[in-house]
This record gives sequence, C-alpha cells and structure tokens, in this order.
Amino acid sequence: MKITRINHLSIVAAFCRRIGLMETINRIVPTQMDVDVGTIVQAMVTEDNLRTIGENVFVTRLPFSYNEASRVVAESVKEDCWEHVGTISETPSTNKRPPAHYRLTEKSVTLYGQQYRAVVMHSSAHDKRRQKRIEPEIQKSETTLRKLLADETTREYLCRADAEQAALRVRESATQLHYIETSVGEKIRYARGRPKKGQSRDIAAEYYVVDAKMQPNLKHIEQKRKEAGCFVLLSNVPREGNTAQTGADLLRAYKEQYGIERNFSFLKDPLIVNDMFLKKPERIEVLGAILLMALLVWNRIEHVLRQHVLENDVDLPGWDNKKTRRPTAFMMSTMFSGLQIVRFGATCRLAMPLTDVQCQYLQALSLKRQHILSPSTPSRYG
Repeated sequence: MKITRINHLSIVAAFCRRIGLMETINRIVPTQMDVDVGTIVQAMVTEDNLRTIGENVFVTRLPFSYNEASRVVAESVKEDCWEHVGTISETPSTNKRPPAHYRLTEKSVTLYGQQYRAVVMHSSAHDKRRQKRIEPEIQKSETTLRKLLADETTREYLCRADAEQAALRVRESATQLHYIETSVGEKIRYARGRPKKGQSRDIAAEYYVVDAKMQPNLKHIEQKRKEAGCFVLLSNVPREGNTAQTGADLLRAYKEQYGIERNFSFLKDPLIVNDMFLKKPERIEVLGAILLMALLVWNRIEHVLRQHVLENDVDLPGWDNKKTRRPTAFMMSTMFSGLQIVRFGATCRLAMPLTDVQCQYLQALSLKRQHILSPSTPSRYG
C-alpha cells in the first residue's frame, strides 16, 4: 500500500491533457527517449492573458511627464464635454469603498512623429484621492515662499538697480500655485541725536528694500482641482473598422491588465525560481518556456471556473467559506490541499471522501472523481 499526497496536481494534469500539452511537445520535439519530452514537460508544469484586440495594438497609460498628456487633459477640462461611462467594477461595492464612476473624452496626440488616440478619463475615485493631495501642495508652496520673502524683504541695498534685480529674482521664485507682487521702496536712516532747534534731522544713509506680497494663483488652483482624477489612455486601436473599439472598451481592457501584473508574482515565485541554478542561456530559455506553460494552464483553470459562474449564474465557495463570483486558481488549489490517494497494486482510491466544496469545484471544472484518481481520463472538453 502506498499513500500519496496529491493536493490539486491531478486537476492540473487533467487540464494539461485537455489542451494536449504532451502531444504538442512530442510533435515539436520528437525523441527516442524512454520517457518522452512531453511527459517530462507536463511533469514539470504539474509540479510546480493580456487581452489583445489585434496585431501590434496596445492600450497603456500616458505619463503626465509627457507634455502631450497635460495638454489634452487641460483641453478636456476647458471644453467640459464628457461622455459618461458609469461604473465598470465587477466586484461588489461597500460603504467604505464605493465603485468608481468614469467619464471620458477623446483627443489625439503625436509622439515621435506618430499619431495616437488619447482617451482622457476622469475617475471619481482618483478625484477624491488627488483632491486631498492638493491642499498639502498649496500649504507647502505657501510655506516655502513665506520663508523666502521673510529673508528677501529684510535685506538692504545701497543701489536701486541692485534692489530691482532682487525684486525680479523674487518674482521669478513664484510657484504654479502662488505668484508674487514686488516693488522697490526707498528708505532713509537718520543720524543719531536730536536735531538743533529749527533744523531737520541729519540723514545718515539712504537705502532700498524689496516689498513683496504673495498671492494665491486662483486660476491655476481651480484648474488643478478640475484636472484632479484625470488620466490619459494612449492607444493605436482604430476607431472604425472590424477591430474598432470605443473609449469605454479601451478603459475596460486597460483595467483588465491587473490580471497580467498578477501573473508576474507567479513567474517570480522564490519557491520556484530561487531553487533553480542554470548556467547556459538555452537552459534558462527552456525554464522560461516551461514556466509560461504552467502559467497558461493556471490561467486556463481560472478561466473555466469563472465561465462556469457566469454561464450558470452560481457562486462558488471562496475564502472563509464566503461565496464568490470571482474564483481564482489559487483559491481552487487551497480547496484540495491535503488530498491523498491510496494505491493497492493497480487499484487507486481516495484516502478520504471528497468534501462538498471539492465536489462543487470539480463540477465547475467539468471534472469528475475519476479525474482525481486518473488525470488521463477524458473529460467533457476531451
């Protein structure tokens, strides 16, 4: 008798067979080895999707460090002609975290001689966060200029030209949030002592000072408040034709990229990468290919789970026994943690009966009990 802890690996193996991973690898890399390459690759994948609209198309966020980004945002705020998109979040909202509401308008930008679509988006969630940052920025600008004026207005200049030069320097020290009004005043310092009767006081020296007054740049501050919450999506997806996408479609595609970023942690998992020591470049390339295959299977499992939820309008057990409509492959793997099989010669059985939660996940994946015991058993998808 042999007891083996398999966890969720039989499910992964069943999906490898579903996509024909072994057959594809063996067709690409035919060998005379006792154990074919396809079996080895599937074993590695078992143990251990950016949405594209066409070829060479993209949607990304244009940084505000580009002048074109600030230009189109300023134009959009000035024109104030928005298309309301509403909410796009699929996760339930809460009182503490209400869903973001979006509105958009379209412009064009030219970068490196190429023209692109610039979809200016305004998010209510971004707006609230950035409005809070505006007040500290105003306060910081005011504090910095007050220190400057306190120093500059106490200086004395014997020459009017020097004072006017200093006044110009002070005016040029203004920030986007505050401007400075300056003027040059003439001062007189009298000699010590009381003048003789009938005579005026003796003048000891004449000098000049800079008078400066700080004023808030209300126009720019108001513009900044209106631009809060805006960001620019840059894309070369056409507006017309078979592959055309609306601005709202581009926003949804951009928001879906979190799934791609989440995959980075899968590929950089230290439990996998830190245990691999490869010297030759070709071996590193092969490891990368196998990791991507594992990621393909992982995402395929998640896709099937969510399609089941969507097509059948049902929930699946999630974290802390709470129902979810956004199951993940990792969530599935935890549900089968500790699953064991017992082998008696050629007979294979489960050490413990499947739980109700495990049965629900198998149904969502179109798998049955025999797929746990024998991953090579055909499923509804082949």
